[in-house]
Amino acid sequence: MFKNYACILAMWLCAHFTALAQAPSISIDDGNFDRTTCLNKKVRLGIIVNGFLNTDNRFSIQIRKNETSGNFTEVPATMIEGKLEFVISDSLNYANNSVQLRVAASSPATLSDWSSSMTVFSKGRIVLNPNITSDAVNVFDDVWIRFSGYSLGK
Repeated sequence: MFKNYACILAMWLCAHFTALAQAPSISIDDGNFDRTTCLNKKVRLGIIVNGFLNTDNRFSIQIRKNETSGNFTEVPATMIEGKLEFVISDSLNYANNSVQLRVAASSPATLSDWSSSMTVFSKGRIVLNPNITSDAVNVFDDVWIRFSGYSLGK
């Protein structure tokens, strides 16, 4: 009779401790989330990890253009002083656009929710001599300069 109780107790303890061992979760720290960045600049993203990740874990950042887009790009990220550092360099897809970010961990495989929007700025462009004008400027001639792009205003 005592053996039956011991087996039942052992099974209950195994089930109880297995239920307590939950998979880790990752979330983006909105308090440390910068809403603007520039192409080819290091972005530092604060994250909150609940649980434990394995020592062989690798972080990456998934980037998509908007909430309805199913396509995303993945860039590697490194954890430095509690923040993930990565670079957005795909100017054709992300320059002057609002994007959303999601953190991915590899071991164990875990994803955060998508972030709020972040605007990615590129360098502006100045055209001093469009093809339709002369390359000579006289003293009192009007000179038209075209500007394109966006600025952070900082």
